[in-house]
Amino acid sequence: MPFELRIAHVDYNDPTPCVSGRLVAGRYFGPEDVELALEDGSVFRTSVGSTGASTPRGWPILPEHDTVLRLELLAQPPGRIAVGTVLRGIGLSSPPPNGRRQSNDWLDAPVFWAMHYYLLARDGEKDESELCGTLFGISSDEINEFYLRRFTSQRNPQPWPYFSIPVADCRAIEVEYADTAEYQTRYKIVDSAGAITLGYDSGHFSLPSFRWSEVLAIASACQHSLHRHQLILLLFPGIYVGIADEAEAARALEDCFTQLGLFNAGGRCALAMNAVQNRRSESPWACDERLGWLSKSEYAQRNPSSLLSQLAEGDFFRIKAFFDCLDNSPTKELSQ
Repeated sequence: MPFELRIAHVDYNDPTPCVSGRLVAGRYFGPEDVELALEDGSVFRTSVGSTGASTPRGWPILPEHDTVLRLELLAQPPGRIAVGTVLRGIGLSSPPPNGRRQSNDWLDAPVFWAMHYYLLARDGEKDESELCGTLFGISSDEINEFYLRRFTSQRNPQPWPYFSIPVADCRAIEVEYADTAEYQTRYKIVDSAGAITLGYDSGHFSLPSFRWSEVLAIASACQHSLHRHQLILLLFPGIYVGIADEAEAARALEDCFTQLGLFNAGGRCALAMNAVQNRRSESPWACDERLGWLSKSEYAQRNPSSLLSQLAEGDFFRIKAFFDCLDNSPTKELSQ
């Protein structure tokens, strides 16, 4: 449920207004798009930038915490904000202001894959900017320029890029780069009823999106080997890897880098190992007879007990059906 905040005070001393108040409904777990009322009765839409909170009692923030939130708005409204009214979060339902662009043509560009794996390239001694030349053969400046030019609207309005790979029986996988209040990489499955967001990576992330065995099952269902390699590389940043799958995952990533001809040949093994270590977590899953595989992570969309999850029961039925339809669907054993 999107959050609702009763506006008690508005500070106009900063470049853009800051609103303060307490939640009256829903839960707040990070910056998102919002709408609020102005004194002239019109509705204004913008995004939340930074967040402050007095006496926080947990995360996400709930109405019963009685926490005063201070939300910095990213845009200046055309009039004064109506104190006493309710500011509402729009969240993941916010449509892309400039539409979306299917960007599968970028899957042939090594700079895209360098951007996709940039934050997973660091090791215990050096950060990603120091390792770019060695692992990618591409400079940090070149990766950042590609990101700013193609994936954000900082310079010019841009549609949200997304990548879609067909799997089987009118099903597909999507990875969407959403330029929202807080930039998100969203991991989705698509069936005849539409897309379901299984998780997203951002400052306030909601992961894992898949199990490692599910990524392999989806890849196995692809008819074309090119799609299998692309799909594994697209989905891996959206999962966690347990110790039992570390070696297999590292070999699979290195093989995908090799088959797609990506990066420096001498750096592929190190990049694969770094990526696995940066996604290393013993985050357990459990198989529910009705709902399918459920994550135990408190931050996962696929955990129906998580306060962050926006999935309805019907979504879990569709997720279960998606994997049940695959020829190589995951077996019912605990996977981490």
